[in-house]
Amino acid sequence: MHTHEEFGALVGKSLVEAASNADVPRVAATQFASAVIAHCPMVKLPALLRKDGVREWMNDARVSESMLRTALTNARKTNRENVRQKDVVRVPPRSRKKSTVDVDAKPAPLASGRKINLGTTEVIPNLSLDLL
Repeated sequence: MHTHEEFGALVGKSLVEAASNADVPRVAATQFASAVIAHCPMVKLPALLRKDGVREWMNDARVSESMLRTALTNARKTNRENVRQKDVVRVPPRSRKKSTVDVDAKPAPLASGRKINLGTTEVIPNLSLDLL
């Protein structure tokens, strides 16, 4: 029988090995998907599964369909981001300049051309209508 420390170390090592082995299929799926997307970016999972040898590779690498689907999605996303950074040409926004008004500009003449002469007018204070 093991002591508590030895048993704890044994269980801890087995958990670390299991965790490192669990990532192996995901890594394999990611590498496979990125290679496929690099050559054919529009490939879909059903078409990929119909190809010869893909199912055999999945069994050998312990890759499930969901792992492969996720890897394809991530590879497409990465491919789109890389293409956008290289091919996009940014055009600066068009500046719209307003026409400036001359400071020395003269006021426009009256529309009718007549001059109104008020003459001498007296200012009458407001009175009620009863007094008028």
